[in-house]
Amino acid sequence: MDITSWVFTAIGVILLFVASLFVFRQHTISTGQALLFALGVALVAMPHVVNFEWSDGGIKFTTKEATATLTDQVKSITEQQKEINDQIKILSQTVKDTSERMNSVLASIKSNDPSVTIPSTTVVPPETWKNFLDKNEKINEQSLQTIFKLDNLQQELAPATK
Repeated sequence: MDITSWVFTAIGVILLFVASLFVFRQHTISTGQALLFALGVALVAMPHVVNFEWSDGGIKFTTKEATATLTDQVKSITEQQKEINDQIKILSQTVKDTSERMNSVLASIKSNDPSVTIPSTTVVPPETWKNFLDKNEKINEQSLQTIFKLDNLQQELAPATK
């Protein structure tokens, strides 16, 4: 924990101690003492909580550790997606090159011997390949941006996980 976390924790513990002293002296819990307890607990918990909400009579909160774990998992999945997209890009470029070579060979055979019957092949237009490769490149760029954002989030959460 960083120094700010220690300060909040220390102040929270002091408030809890003071509220406990008041309770032991008077043997009843007043609204002020209950508020001191609540404030003390809040200050102790604050360095560890990313967000919280009060709903349906309960408190829901997310800890920094849980957020850091989730961030690690999302980053891992995004990196795997980027690796797959890189492989798709290489495979697509290879298939495109092979298709172009095949079309060139078929055209050469046809020009040398017009009587040769060439089975009909489906020729993929170059624009289709270009669009496919461009879309794959955009996905890779988005993956890199997501990884960058997740790295920043991990750095923000790093003091909480150490």
